[in-house]
Amino acid sequence: MKRTELKRKTPLKTKTPLRARTNLKPKSMPKQSKSHKCKSKKKRVKKTQSIMHEKDGTCYLCMLLHSNYAVYSYTEEHHIFFGTSKRRLSEQYGLKVHLCTYHHRGNINGNKEAVHNNNKNNYKENNSNLLLRAAGQRAFERTHTRQEFIEIFQENNLKQEEIA
Repeated sequence: MKRTELKRKTPLKTKTPLRARTNLKPKSMPKQSKSHKCKSKKKRVKKTQSIMHEKDGTCYLCMLLHSNYAVYSYTEEHHIFFGTSKRRLSEQYGLKVHLCTYHHRGNINGNKEAVHNNNKNNYKENNSNLLLRAAGQRAFERTHTRQEFIEIFQENNLKQEEIA
């Protein structure tokens, strides 16, 4: 059999990238509208200094309850009024103190002086949570009125003798 040359209907093209030779278009990214911004970002609040206690390594409750002015290598910041909205208000007005780990979280043996181990409904005299709240209200009232405190925090932590 005799070989004959095959003739092409279309001429050979020069070498080009694959995408240029195919008819496929690259997938376009969907456009994001400018009004649809990420709503999950939280607004950061600038940390304010405490109006009650300086960060010098001492524990506020050690000084208040035991007259112990020892300097600790590690202290934890405690917002006096805690909870979602009140923690922000505490940060805004500087109502926070620095506590040692013993007075802040305590230990597993049931430390009754730790503020996070105190029951809110337990109104004993040695309740450190109530002591801090009353001290925080007194510090706030140095620059504001009692009515402003009650409007902002919706509570009054001072005893009846101090109210008059």
